[in-house]
Amino acid sequence: MMNPSRRTHAANHLARLTLVLCSALLGSSPTWATPPGQSPAAVQAEHIATLIKAANYPQAPSVAQEKAAHPDAVARYALQISDADADRRGETLHVAEHLLQHYGKDKLDIEIIAFGPGIKLLMANDNPLAPLIEKLSAQGVRFSACGNAVAHTTMMLGYAPKLVPAARIVPAGIVRVHDLALAGYFVDKP
Repeated sequence: MMNPSRRTHAANHLARLTLVLCSALLGSSPTWATPPGQSPAAVQAEHIATLIKAANYPQAPSVAQEKAAHPDAVARYALQISDADADRRGETLHVAEHLLQHYGKDKLDIEIIAFGPGIKLLMANDNPLAPLIEKLSAQGVRFSACGNAVAHTTMMLGYAPKLVPAARIVPAGIVRVHDLALAGYFVDKP
């Protein structure tokens, strides 16, 4: 196990490396100097926030707004995907398809929440599931992308990822799942 001072040093090194990568991608000249009073991690967080803001992701309505928009629903589901396995991502979409077949789109209120490694479900580039996501979205399935997972992905990539058009950002995916559960949605992780 790494001692705390080495962990802090490694985190600061990663922050500086990410700053250089972000600067290179944005076309500005990288700087090794950290502004007085700011840690490298704070500078990194600021750059990530700037990249995400520039991506102009649409925000998801509140749980209360979503529930009110579906007053005739006889079933409410929250399907969470937090798994890196591509088969699990596909399975989650197929569960949504089966629920639509069973209840019909007018009687079903359903949201798929992607967080952690599951955020890959909502990535636009080279996503073989994008057509199915588009089809399900047209039938009323909502797709929420965890803002924390998007920020982490942005940090790792050095740019804000392009999401499928159906994706809406929520601050934290696991909190969205919790809030949906409190609002009476059945939560499942297919």
